[in-house]
Amino acid sequence: MKTGDDIKQIKAKRKLVSQKIETLAIARMMIATKGEDYICDALDEIFRDIPRLGHVCLILKGYISRVLGAAAEGKDITTYSEWLEIYRPKFVESLKISSEDQFRPGRLAWIDWMLEQLFEDLYRLEADQSSART
Repeated sequence: MKTGDDIKQIKAKRKLVSQKIETLAIARMMIATKGEDYICDALDEIFRDIPRLGHVCLILKGYISRVLGAAAEGKDITTYSEWLEIYRPKFVESLKISSEDQFRPGRLAWIDWMLEQLFEDLYRLEADQSSART
């Protein structure tokens, strides 16, 4: 049986996951419509324009930095395109990528993947909350 504190924790986690989904959806729209090229730049703009999502932007930027940095092995990688150029150079060459704009579909796919993971988390938290009520 879950306690009142457990239920409060689940609700807080659900709220944070929902805010991450909202923030990434906004960032995705900004990148898809070419308002921004980079995920972190979109998050910076959201941070400035929507203060209630500021803390979420920082969390997401930290996550992105850790993911890119964990793969970096001492290299200074700050963007998806840099990561591809270092770890998948033949892929980049095969696409004959000549501008940052050509990395846009990959960035959108990465956001879509993050959103899928968050929706799975949200579903799991909702199930936890439902079972806590019974």
